[in-house]
Amino acid sequence: MMTPLQLFCKWLECLLELISTAQKQGQISDQEETGTLVSTIWASLHGVIHLHMGGFLGDVKATHTVYKQTMNLMSQSLFAVSKPDRGANRG
Repeated sequence: MMTPLQLFCKWLECLLELISTAQKQGQISDQEETGTLVSTIWASLHGVIHLHMGGFLGDVKATHTVYKQTMNLMSQSLFAVSKPDRGANRG
């Protein structure tokens, strides 16, 4: 059985590989270092979890809403850089 630290390291390795692959495929900009993107994702999710643990986000349902929104916004910002014409047809 893996320790919590081993699970965390495995999660970071998987995330690093996922972001690196997406950058190589042009799905995510390679202007930022892969490690910086992984750290940013980790910090954002870690922040939501700690806000919940501190009682700042309300109940589990409210925390889940914030967590999903955080994931949504991060995904949109990561993948938006590969679509420079996004929003170009707006008035």
